[in-house]
Amino acid sequence: MLNPENQDDMDFLMLSLRVDNNDDELLLKKMLATAIDFLIGKIGIDDGLFYESNNIFDTATIFMTDHLYRTRSATVDNITIINVPLNVNTMILDLKASYKANQNKKAGDYSGNN
Repeated sequence: MLNPENQDDMDFLMLSLRVDNNDDELLLKKMLATAIDFLIGKIGIDDGLFYESNNIFDTATIFMTDHLYRTRSATVDNITIINVPLNVNTMILDLKASYKANQNKKAGDYSGNN
């Protein structure tokens, strides 16, 4: 999982988003943390192991952070709108299924039922 407090992760994120200077680094740290919280809220809270070294989660986090960064002023009638990009929604659905399977495996239920 990307960590907003890890400088290597922030450098990677800024490179991925093609941000050439550090002027928005603090803003990007907040947006990265928001994207992580948003995605975990959509997928499920875990002890952290599910999200560690999960490439799909990391990619969804980068895409969501990019979306938040690029559309940070999208409002309609003084209401902020956060539309989740289609590619992130697709990854969320995939991660939800993997998360559910992971939770069932931890609980010893291999049938897919809870």
